[in-house]
Amino acid sequence: MLKDIYAKLKSLKKQEERKIEADCLDLVFYTRDTAQWLETLESLLGAPLKAPGQSAPKEAKQIAKNYGGIQKEQCLFKQDHDQSMIVAMLWPWQNGKCTTLKMFLTDRLPKKPGGGFFSFLKK
Repeated sequence: MLKDIYAKLKSLKKQEERKIEADCLDLVFYTRDTAQWLETLESLLGAPLKAPGQSAPKEAKQIAKNYGGIQKEQCLFKQDHDQSMIVAMLWPWQNGKCTTLKMFLTDRLPKKPGGGFFSFLKK
């Protein structure tokens, strides 16, 4: 899955490729190119769950909590698959020159208890 996404990101200008693996991408690009990266990621993963400059919804906070949380200027994409999800996080550097993209494949978040086919048994 990530190899297909990386193939489409390959044409974008990067400052550094830190890690390119089947289940993880770690890249650095120039912040001036953020609009192009966001547009490309949105075309591949759908609208961001948390866009830069917006408050993070509960689901974005839950996903990001194991990765140091999510700040207002950061961005998070999520795309669900059968048993897994792709998460892409953009972290602008404090110097304003570069942004890190970390993308990885992980287990889907557990569904909220109390729904589903057998929920009638609890009544």
